[in-house]
Amino acid sequence: MYEISVYSITPKLWRWELRCGGALLRCGTAPTRAAAEREVSFILNIGQVRNEE
Repeated sequence: MYEISVYSITPKLWRWELRCGGALLRCGTAPTRAAAEREVSFILNIGQVRNEE
């Protein structure tokens, strides 16, 4: 199971992290919380498409 964290670094910069078993798999930054959540969702959706192939 994946752990997803989205938190504010500054008022205009948000960091997202995707972890599994404590290991950091992917991370990134975005200008808003909504944008950060969209990026994580996009990454997870790509993984589902690849697993279905």
